[in-house]
Amino acid sequence: MQDKSKARYCMATAREKPVTTERYRAAVERIIAALRKAHGLSDRQLAARLDCSPGTIRNARTGATSLDPAVLMRIEQAFGPG
Repeated sequence: MQDKSKARYCMATAREKPVTTERYRAAVERIIAALRKAHGLSDRQLAARLDCSPGTIRNARTGATSLDPAVLMRIEQAFGPG
């Protein structure tokens, strides 16, 4: 007999859009832009608060590269959950 709760979970996740690199990078771009605007920070200032390079912030902000998950965790620690 199939576990009904597991079946519901599988059906629910099947309807969600898959996470792609493009969707992840777009979400990170929105997060970076919102933080910079809300706190009046430059790439350099945000990088200093997150202990990463300004180039890392710039590349994530422009979608050139993905942001390391550790930096995302530092964003949550520094600014709270989004």
